[in-house]
Amino acid sequence: MIILPSEASSAGWARDHINKITASWPVDSGDVCLITSELVTNAIQHAMTDVVAVHAYSWGRRYVLEVWDADETPPPLDGVEPSESGGRGLLLVSELACRWGVRHIETGGKVVYAEWTIP
Repeated sequence: MIILPSEASSAGWARDHINKITASWPVDSGDVCLITSELVTNAIQHAMTDVVAVHAYSWGRRYVLEVWDADETPPPLDGVEPSESGGRGLLLVSELACRWGVRHIETGGKVVYAEWTIP
């Protein structure tokens, strides 16, 4: 797990960290890095917390990327107008991962995760 300050450069640090961890995973590393960027950026922009934590692990044939922030509000899933330049990050996550979701943590905050299951 890596804990990063809530600032724009953290997405790059998170990508580098996750890329090293997931290099041997049987999933597209480009997809994992893109999802890492999207989830970290969402946490920084919307959660407005001091830090974010990024974690990746495998368990059997499941490969999981998690991003934690201290805000309990789930990420916005509203539709995006075609003229808007952003707001499509979770759509990308849903297209690139087998599944994704949000879970709340007893100690506070939430984890947004992406998961790949390899048959």
